Amino acid sequence: MKRFCSLAVIGTLLLSGSAIAANKSAFNISAKAAPNAQAINEVIVPIKIAYGANLTALDIPLKYSKGVTLTEVTFGDMLSGYDFKTANIDKENNTVIIGAINMVFGSKSDLSAGEGVVANLHFSVDDASLETVRIEAIVLKDPDHALYFVYNEYDEQKVPHVVMETPSFAPVEVALSGGTIGSVLPTEFALEQNYPNPFNPTTKIPYALKVASHVTIEVFNVLGQRVRTLIDEEQEAGIQVVEWDGRDSNGALVSSGMYFSKLNVGNGVFVQTRKMVLLK
Repeated sequence: MKRFCSLAVIGTLLLSGSAIAANKSAFNISAKAAPNAQAINEVIVPIKIAYGANLTALDIPLKYSKGVTLTEVTFGDMLSGYDFKTANIDKENNTVIIGAINMVFGSKSDLSAGEGVVANLHFSVDDASLETVRIEAIVLKDPDHALYFVYNEYDEQKVPHVVMETPSFAPVEVALSGGTIGSVLPTEFALEQNYPNPFNPTTKIPYALKVASHVTIEVFNVLGQRVRTLIDEEQEAGIQVVEWDGRDSNGALVSSGMYFSKLNVGNGVFVQTRKMVLLK
């Protein structure tokens, strides 16, 4: 039984094939992010392909710009029949390698040509003022990765020959407007985890208001003493973000340690507290 657990399989396929003109496929990344209803500071960017041959494997190494964190890659229906799918996220270098192979656990027919979503990139927006994120295809060495599609081409004796193809793709500036913080009307009140956390010296605290309300957001220390009031006002419904600069109500920098953010909506209608850690 064949069993492979890495993208080295794709590398083997590519080395055994021959490159051809990119005339069978199309590769694109959505130019506009979609909001994630499950996370108020997260957006989703679909990756789509259209393929005129029976796709056997693919290798998609990408790099994205700063200001966002790639938290997850989910696979689309286009790859539902593939034996092996993987997404290797490198948050330090802002890269991700997405790969899929049709036949791993024994032989089977190639998947039919078609079009659709192969994967979705889930980005957490670290900078609320960010308007776009740049995504581009990259070439990596040791191990080798590049944007390739792989398929079998059959001769007159119906013997398959592995062929690889490099689809054309230019870097994309994905618009976050309409898909990021502030664009989704929430269905409930919520205080989300601050980011970054731990932090030094500033951190952002996102929260959701399902209706217009009086909002109070306060910071407390481990002794239960109020350190600072960040918000105390009427606000419209929506997703909001407030920043804490690590200072108390007198403007003095506080010491390292654990603190608590507290959201109070409508004078007690909804109350939630979350831990924050300041490290210096």
